[in-house]
Amino acid sequence: MKKSNFKKAFALSALMAFVITGSAYANDLDTKDFKNTGTLEGFYSTITVTDGTFDNTGTLGAEKVTINNGIFFNTGTIKVDILDIYGNANDKAAIAGTITANKEFIYSGIGGNSFGRPLTAIVNTPKLHIIGEVNQTGLQIFNSETLANVKEIFIESNAPKTGLVIGSQNNDNTPNQIANVKIDAPIYLQTNAGNQDARVEVSGGSSLIAENIIALNGKTKVQLNGDETSATLNNITVQSGGDFSLQTLGKTNPNDPKNPLDPTNTTVTFNLNNITVGDNAEFKTSIYQNKDGSISCSAANIKSDNLTINLGKNAKADFGGVGTYLGEGNAKNKTDWRGDLINFDVDKLTINVNGTDEYDYKTLKEYKDDYNYGVYIHVNDKYNPLVQNGCDEITVVGASSNNTGNLANDLQRLAYVVKMTREYENEEGTKLPEILAPTGAHVEQNPGGIDDGGKGTVNDDGTVDIDEIIKNPDVFGTEEIGALGLISWRNELDDMNKRLGELRDSKGEHGVWVRMVRGENDYKSLNSQYNTYQLGYDEKLSTDPHWTLGAAFSYTDGDGGYDTGSFEMDHKTFTLYGSKLNDDGSYIDIVGKYSRLNHDLRNTWGDGEYDANGYSIGVEVGKRFKQGNGFWIEPQAQLTYGHVGSANYTAGDIKVAQDGMESLIGRAGVRFGKDLDNGNIYLRASYLYDFDGETGVTLTNAEGRERSFDQDLGGGWCEVGIGTNINLSDATHLYFDIEKTYGGDITTDWKWNAGIRYSF
Repeated sequence: MKKSNFKKAFALSALMAFVITGSAYANDLDTKDFKNTGTLEGFYSTITVTDGTFDNTGTLGAEKVTINNGIFFNTGTIKVDILDIYGNANDKAAIAGTITANKEFIYSGIGGNSFGRPLTAIVNTPKLHIIGEVNQTGLQIFNSETLANVKEIFIESNAPKTGLVIGSQNNDNTPNQIANVKIDAPIYLQTNAGNQDARVEVSGGSSLIAENIIALNGKTKVQLNGDETSATLNNITVQSGGDFSLQTLGKTNPNDPKNPLDPTNTTVTFNLNNITVGDNAEFKTSIYQNKDGSISCSAANIKSDNLTINLGKNAKADFGGVGTYLGEGNAKNKTDWRGDLINFDVDKLTINVNGTDEYDYKTLKEYKDDYNYGVYIHVNDKYNPLVQNGCDEITVVGASSNNTGNLANDLQRLAYVVKMTREYENEEGTKLPEILAPTGAHVEQNPGGIDDGGKGTVNDDGTVDIDEIIKNPDVFGTEEIGALGLISWRNELDDMNKRLGELRDSKGEHGVWVRMVRGENDYKSLNSQYNTYQLGYDEKLSTDPHWTLGAAFSYTDGDGGYDTGSFEMDHKTFTLYGSKLNDDGSYIDIVGKYSRLNHDLRNTWGDGEYDANGYSIGVEVGKRFKQGNGFWIEPQAQLTYGHVGSANYTAGDIKVAQDGMESLIGRAGVRFGKDLDNGNIYLRASYLYDFDGETGVTLTNAEGRERSFDQDLGGGWCEVGIGTNINLSDATHLYFDIEKTYGGDITTDWKWNAGIRYSF
């Protein structure tokens, strides 16, 4: 075989081996120059180009491609796990084609300053990582499709200006390249060192819509350059300790770059919806002046129909141009305050505050001299509808954790969060900001711990008038739960017929019975449902067969909820009873009960559990009067005394002491019935009245402060029902009834009772 034919055969066999195994040529390639014009997938695991040129116009597949101080040129398709590009000073061509990086696309710039390298490729990757190490590093985007399949954008500056640029702007007579880009992927900004920063820039009349901007740490910004440039930033998050700016750069005169145009004639717009500023973090709008006092920054329009600011502890959100101003006379004072170039065009502003200790000013002067914390808004009647409306559309809401129990003080702290700024000149002629109170703004302290909240309005002098008290739903929910023991105990109330059915029809000397009760109760916002399962045994007294003596055991489980929580309950009850049926139709029924009540509670404070003992004794009397044709009427009277013991439990860091409760319930009722061949049917109506029913609860927070509430669950209510007793045989009897209550604090929406009794 000729040598050439042998080589071809070997190459073909090797290629077939790769197709079969996927790894025949899975080698590493380290080279100066690399060029691919065809389809090359799987031949190399890694490709590293150092100090040379990478040129792909075909289809290339590998695990990793690294450009180390080289030139990257691509118009084809690249499929890798990791693409890592660091070019030399001449590496400025657009990054084009299609790029798929299954793990990460890393761009580290070039060996010279190149902040706006065009990225026109369609990029598919979970993470686009732009890293600036020494020189300015950035990628320039011109359409939304480029980053539509990127899940996360991470911009990291380790000293130089590093970022993402939307569109292009030229400082000579060449036209700008305008771009309108939407980025759904979250954009993370991180600055680790140096005077420059991680940023996003929008230039030359371009526009950006970004769903999420997250400033991780260090100095970061979004900058708008030139005239008619805009950015819609739906969510901005400045993490704890971060420093984030909305910055502008004005349009300069191309004929005299050192003489900028009037900044008020160059307009950029930030459309904002939601801003979160973490603890010890700063958000600001930056309008800087040059060292010679001139202004090269455009006026900044801040626009929103409804802007929400979530403010952490020791945090600042500056729309007043205060920047790093530290107060007149301070050695670190910045004199570049230009609040007049910030137009706060916001229709409605809501500020959610988490932490208010820093606003505990003792005097109004302290408030007006502090430029470190809060939300600053410049008073510009031309552009500030909030001011035009008397700040009526500003609402400051304090988190529940801010609640100290002193409502007046809590609301005052919230009033000091907003600081309206205007300009004045000191004796040296320096323009400085002055703090004014947001007259007419609304402040609202959420309930927290065991304390109520409230609402107020800010006066001209910064003080607050309390307009409304907001009850703490957790407190009053716990108060409602305090009634659960009595509610549960009332569910145990029944009469002889409910428990035993038509005892008159039971002819045997002994009786065994089972029954089930299911019902639903309401008390204020509390709703509960329960099931009771009961088993009993009794026998007639040998010395007087009119008497039936017995015992029963029951188990109840239930659950329910209220405005701020939920609960589960279970009861175990032991009952002793004696019932006497006289020949003249009269009867007496005596019942004694002991129960162990268990309740598991869940609310926003935390989980709690308590047990309590319950006792009761009751007497019922009545007499049946037959009316002919099988009809009868049976008036009844009943008196029951009950006691539920006290209980202590903890929910979160709140201690709850539930008082014991007494109950003395009287019932006057009547049954109307008709006897049938094998039983009867009846209607029932009763009026019940609890002559006691008082209880109370004491709450103690982590600081030892107490709050107590009394409850009176006494009073009257009505009960109506319908039922039947069916004699399946001489020995077996089935009974069923359903009832509902009206009036009273506690209502039974429905309750049914079904049982079966066997006598022998």
